[in-house]
Amino acid sequence: MQLIFHTKNLIRVFQEVERTLVDGGQFIFSVVMDNDNISEEKRQLKDFYSAITQFYPMQTYIDFASKVGLSEVQILDLSENIAINYSRLLAKIKEIQAGEQHSWTQEFFDKMNHRLNSWIRGGNQEIIKWGFLHFRK
Repeated sequence: MQLIFHTKNLIRVFQEVERTLVDGGQFIFSVVMDNDNISEEKRQLKDFYSAITQFYPMQTYIDFASKVGLSEVQILDLSENIAINYSRLLAKIKEIQAGEQHSWTQEFFDKMNHRLNSWIRGGNQEIIKWGFLHFRK
């Protein structure tokens, strides 16, 4: 699962995952997270990047999983790869946009360009984190 951070009711997602998993079933997802262990100066930068204010800290995911009865299997912190990952994605989107066949509107492209640049800067400045979280029922 990806894009879990877009949900407005994160605990409900975890409740539904727990409800639908069989005993021993696994819930594995990658997610961009808030780095809640940053200086006040970096926190102000984070607030400036409006595209990265909606992220939850890693501990929120761990707490919600525990609350619904899922046990933690593994947490892989791959934060050092945020800027690399999203720079590649942005380059590919720009390549497609520059081509003759557009797959989306200019408005969508502009929003994605802004959002991905914010994520790249946020990753470079260690304002946000990224990783894989693995839980089991």
